[in-house]
Amino acid sequence: MVKTVKYREPKRHISKVVSNKSQLRQEYLTVRNNLTTVKKIVKSRTISKELFNITEIKNSQIIAVYLPLEKEVDIKLFIKKALKNKQTILLPRIEGKKMIFHEIKSLKFEFELWKGLKMPLKNTAKYELKDIDIILVPGIVFDNHGCRIGFGAGYYDRYLKNNKKTHIYGIAFEEQIFNYGLPTEAHDILMDYVITDKQIIKGV
Repeated sequence: MVKTVKYREPKRHISKVVSNKSQLRQEYLTVRNNLTTVKKIVKSRTISKELFNITEIKNSQIIAVYLPLEKEVDIKLFIKKALKNKQTILLPRIEGKKMIFHEIKSLKFEFELWKGLKMPLKNTAKYELKDIDIILVPGIVFDNHGCRIGFGAGYYDRYLKNNKKTHIYGIAFEEQIFNYGLPTEAHDILMDYVITDKQIIKGV
């Protein structure tokens, strides 16, 4: 069982606090990509199991998720269980600068590829943000306040900018937590929670 924390004092850090997102992005991509395959599998399994234990997620009907790219946290174990529990599972589809979430019935779904990402077909059921209970968001680095840096394309920030009720859970390995405040901009969306293999961080 991972522990829940609201804020913790820095115990370690990789770089000094910087205002350059690109530098942090590259630094933490390297950290994440240096995780061994075995560590990644074990940590991903721990995170998936923890997601099962969160009451809000367990009781939610419509959950937007993602499929891992490269060495992102692999939550397919969680997705399989959620589908088995008859929860509605959505995956993102990219259309221009927009991200739209479509339903999948299993992990063996028909898909289109976009930059290595498996996307549901356009003719599958799609959902509006207002209909989604929970969204699980990957990222490159998060901090103890719920701030996030992704790849820089802004899809999640644009999608969530008018969010009123959907709870946002950042998903990361513990090594992806930056123990100081990340540089942020006005359009950056905060996470309600960040789930790692060691802790649950409540966003500020």
